[in-house]
Amino acid sequence: MLADSNYRGFGNFSDTWSMAMLIKHAIVFVMIGIGAYLDRVVVPRLAETLAAEQVTGGLKRAVTAMMISGVIVLLLTATAQAL
Repeated sequence: MLADSNYRGFGNFSDTWSMAMLIKHAIVFVMIGIGAYLDRVVVPRLAETLAAEQVTGGLKRAVTAMMISGVIVLLLTATAQAL
């Protein structure tokens, strides 16, 4: 970000580019949280339970959320680069 001419300094969200970057970074942190949830909660339950169908729904929702978040991050990156 320091190399981008749109960067106005830490905590300055006065333009579209900086808001896109803020939202993008927030979504990346959410994606990290979802990944941690998958790694720490869902996958171990799948490994230890016989009724995997009960856990599969949570896994499908989390994976879908990760996919949608990834697409949003890519769109925000493209938007920021176009500004």
